[in-house]
Amino acid sequence: MSTQKRGTMGDAVARMKQIREQEKDPAPAPAPAPAAAAPTSGRRRITVYIASDLYSQARAAILELGAQGREPATISALLDGALERELARLAKKHRDGEAWSLHRGRLPGGRPPSR
Repeated sequence: MSTQKRGTMGDAVARMKQIREQEKDPAPAPAPAPAAAAPTSGRRRITVYIASDLYSQARAAILELGAQGREPATISALLDGALERELARLAKKHRDGEAWSLHRGRLPGGRPPSR
């Protein structure tokens, strides 16, 4: 059993007020670096949902390739490469190969709009 104390409702309300104030008046952020100059070593944890059969195939490929000591050795490396190729393809198709401009805003949440 954990000995950590749970916060009160007042603590939660105070934290939400603090978050809202930060969103209203965020600290000035440095200008974003051009996409080409962005460091590739930085990692960010995100949650994505993919089809179960795609995940099974990716897992099988990683396990087989890893057993042979070949790349990619992780699902993250596989997805990095695939996403990089797809973004380059989309930029070529829709932006004449020009890199995507960086945005500070959040992606929209929830279900995507119906088509």
